[in-house]
Amino acid sequence: MKTANSENQSSPQFSRKMLAKILLTIAIGVSVSSMIEGNDEGNNISTLKCYTCNSDDDPGCFDKPEQQRVQDCGLIIADLSSFKFRCMTIKGHLGNEKFAMRRCSTDNECNFQLRSDKSFEWGTKIFPDASCDECQGDLCNKN
Repeated sequence: MKTANSENQSSPQFSRKMLAKILLTIAIGVSVSSMIEGNDEGNNISTLKCYTCNSDDDPGCFDKPEQQRVQDCGLIIADLSSFKFRCMTIKGHLGNEKFAMRRCSTDNECNFQLRSDKSFEWGTKIFPDASCDECQGDLCNKN
């Protein structure tokens, strides 16, 4: 049977353990937050940068990717570690029409972009014998 005196002795001990857990949780949260936000100088952690365009918006996307918009994949793709980021390029021909799409993606996304017959569907058009390439390096999706 517990006495009033023994309950009072275990109560402060429980509070100290709980306080230690709370402080540890806060310390871990602050540490992770500072890693995500950047270093002491306020610089953000750099992630992969890719050319981003599609031929519907810019005909130069197929042949002149260097003149296209550059996107930071970490700002586009949420909730993933940067080691999974890739730059992706999909190219296809339909008669005389050329199509290209360049953007940030995740590893192995090409496996889901092309159909089983290696064609690419974009809106109402199907580009037969399309190609999909992934790479990992800043602005590597220019080819």
